[in-house]
Amino acid sequence: MTTKYNIIAIPDTHFPFTDLSALNKIYKYCVKYKPTHIVQLGDLHDFWSFSRFPRNPSLITPKEELEKSLRMARNMWARLRQASPKAICHQLIGNHDERPKKRILSSAPELIEFLDLSYLYEFEKVKVQSSQRDELYIGNILFTHGHLSQLGAHARETLHSVVHGHTHKGGILHISDKLWEADAGFLGDKNHPALSYTMYKRASKWRKGFVHIDEYGPRFVTI
Repeated sequence: MTTKYNIIAIPDTHFPFTDLSALNKIYKYCVKYKPTHIVQLGDLHDFWSFSRFPRNPSLITPKEELEKSLRMARNMWARLRQASPKAICHQLIGNHDERPKKRILSSAPELIEFLDLSYLYEFEKVKVQSSQRDELYIGNILFTHGHLSQLGAHARETLHSVVHGHTHKGGILHISDKLWEADAGFLGDKNHPALSYTMYKRASKWRKGFVHIDEYGPRFVTI
């Protein structure tokens, strides 16, 4: 299935625990191919400090994580816009992005009305979704952070071609001539201690890359 669009879909970055060398390759790719649309699929921030998992508090403080993550996210979008100044840019929300909200809802729900983290997603000329449940359509392609683990499950559920993040596995599944699903992979540093909450066997299946969709159809670009 072809499209008139030229779209780069960037997977989970998990700032500040990101493989910056992989991200640099995406900037260069955007300079070369000049996408019409750029979509970051959520889990922009990791919010490790707000996780419910046991963690070493000496690794990084919440303040340090927030400041570093925001600085890196702003730099990413600035460089993407510089690489493709005419691209329409979209920022999705992932489950990690909602960690602080969920932590407060579980511990002190009466404080939720005082929580405003919108500044963490304020980037020049970038359209931001309001929650993980929001859906983005570009043409007839659905972009979502994702909630189903099996590749092809989102497309079969929605009957639309889908690009998602979340599972970090990377790849394309063609279900029919008109229906496909793409897993955009992962850009975090799986060797960073902050991402060691997952078992090694699971992390070993993560693939670094991104998805490019153009007139030739969708493809997973390995980094």
